[in-house]
Amino acid sequence: LAVATALRMSPRTLQRRLQEEGNSFQQLLDETRRELAVQYLGQPQLTLLEIAYLLGFADPSNFFRAFKRWFSMPPGQYRAQLKRNKDEPVVPDISDIEDTL
Repeated sequence: LAVATALRMSPRTLQRRLQEEGNSFQQLLDETRRELAVQYLGQPQLTLLEIAYLLGFADPSNFFRAFKRWFSMPPGQYRAQLKRNKDEPVVPDISDIEDTL
């Protein structure tokens, strides 16, 4: 509702327009959270709990499950790989991402 209001349209109009583009609000939210999670994990001063809350997850376990669905590994393991490969980003197998779409 807040997003539709910010865009000055009804929730139904927003839903219709997203459907016309082949998207849903939930898909956009999921994609945005996935991209932000990667950025936040690159910031060592943020704990995993802080990242979960920054992404809007009321329960950190939901973040951990979502992250594992997105990247086939838990966020702590991803962060550890980032530390080991500072110059090279961790790029998951594209087939793993395609399965979540």
